[in-house]
Amino acid sequence: MNDAARAYDAVAPAYDTLFVERGRRTWSALYEPYLRPGTRVIDAGCGTGADSLLAARRGCVVRGFDVSPGMLEVASRRAVGHAIELQVGRLEDVGELYPSGSADVVLSGFAALNTCGDLPRFGAGCSRVLAPGGLLILHFLTPGGLYDRVGNLARGRPGLALGAWRERRVAVQIGSVGVGHTLIAPSRAEALLARGDFERVAQHQVGMLTPDDGPTRVPERVVRVLDAVEARLRAVHALAAWGRFAVLVLRRRGGPSVR
Repeated sequence: MNDAARAYDAVAPAYDTLFVERGRRTWSALYEPYLRPGTRVIDAGCGTGADSLLAARRGCVVRGFDVSPGMLEVASRRAVGHAIELQVGRLEDVGELYPSGSADVVLSGFAALNTCGDLPRFGAGCSRVLAPGGLLILHFLTPGGLYDRVGNLARGRPGLALGAWRERRVAVQIGSVGVGHTLIAPSRAEALLARGDFERVAQHQVGMLTPDDGPTRVPERVVRVLDAVEARLRAVHALAAWGRFAVLVLRRRGGPSVR
């Protein structure tokens, strides 16, 4: 068992309390329109099953996998009454976990992608399991959004504010274990994953102007205004490097879109 599996096993019972619901709603809303009744979805790095449950409730046929058995135990309890199949597995191994062409959508949310040890292999595996025209939908952490960088500059940390726009390796503390995360710019992620097999459908930036916890650190009325401005800017490709999170939607070449 690797560090990520041990860390997420330990934190699994309380994992869902670690996220601010506001942020979760924001990024989920960006990929929810692609989850249509009858769509065959693979939830890669499904964790405690929030996205699997979202897809199942929208009528999708859902299969999910995660490196942490503890997280899957929580997901299994949440999945009761829904058609969701779960198993243990690493992101890098998605191509061996499922039959070729057996999915319309591969979804990897909640920054699972940042813990992947081999992004080109993951991309190749997704290309294999997706039907032609199928979608790869990714939500992941970037090297730092505008809000974070300005904050670090104000706190006298110019290295964090100005450095590593394409890729940054950090240790994220999960419980008592430090888990390696590679923070990656959307353009870099696309280059590593696509390799000619995918074309971009959409790209969105999240967390450009406000922190995840929003009103706990910034007055609520200010957050509402900033959120409205950010929503208008979210799909502007030139701002790709300014969001703390990115949502990237890629289409497998070779067939019509599943949309």
